[in-house]
Amino acid sequence: MLSIVSCADGSAKQCKTRKTLSVKPLSDLQLLRNDNAHEQVVSVSVNDSSQMLNSTGASFELIAKVPGFFERGTKVGFEVCRSSVGDEVTTILYDDAEKR
Repeated sequence: MLSIVSCADGSAKQCKTRKTLSVKPLSDLQLLRNDNAHEQVVSVSVNDSSQMLNSTGASFELIAKVPGFFERGTKVGFEVCRSSVGDEVTTILYDDAEKR
């Protein structure tokens, strides 16, 4: 399903939307994880703006908790990958109004 996502800079991008965020990795993937390359960000506070993390790997695991002050009926999203010129973006978006 294609949809339009509003970015923090005011631009709009077309994206493909998955129907669930409840994706759990297969237990076999535990073997592929490199504990020596683990980067943990304890807390990042972002309010209506963008913040880039210092990650450069080709793959990653994202665990995100949205605080209780998240307004019901709104959207929250993460740009998880961006090309060097910004013309290609992979976004994970949750729309609380549509529960997806």
